[in-house]
Amino acid sequence: MGPAEERELIERARAGDGAAQEVIVRRLYPRLLASAIRLARRRDMAEDLAQETLIRALRAIDRFDGRSALFTWTYRILINLWMNALRREGHRCELVMSSFDDLHAGGGSREGEEAQPDRVAMGRESLRRLWEAIHALPDGFRTTLLMVVFEDMTYEEVGRALGCSEGTVAWRVFKAREMLRGRFEEELGPAGARRGSTEGA
Repeated sequence: MGPAEERELIERARAGDGAAQEVIVRRLYPRLLASAIRLARRRDMAEDLAQETLIRALRAIDRFDGRSALFTWTYRILINLWMNALRREGHRCELVMSSFDDLHAGGGSREGEEAQPDRVAMGRESLRRLWEAIHALPDGFRTTLLMVVFEDMTYEEVGRALGCSEGTVAWRVFKAREMLRGRFEEELGPAGARRGSTEGA
């Protein structure tokens, strides 16, 4: 769907054109569902997330300002819904914790399963705080980070989706990780220090 066609569909949808709304749903749903499956790891949850995203997007279509592609705007709604679901289902957070290992490993990688006890030791409260911290990131930083980490998109792909350069994507990912690392320095630092002293022994 080209920019001109998308603008026309949006204007018609804003005017209450049911046919235009149906076209938007049919075109966006497959991509949103695929993203939701990668995020949620569960088909049933992913379908609910994708459908709720479209419902909310159509209800709020008047607030879409056109500064990004329609999919990017709806993707942000999907991310917020998913993160809210994670906070409600705290026991599922460990499914994605490995993506943030470098937040408390200084950006380095670890082999095998040595990280697992540390993730378990963080406990549900720490996981809840982590997701709150991610949710509190500025919108551009949060969306960019999650597209790179959970969507496994390249900087080039994210840049195209968000309408910015690869350098901007790299900067946002770097700053998002720095903001999260700073917030969790006191909580996660001792675990990292213990690992470092153990590895150096």
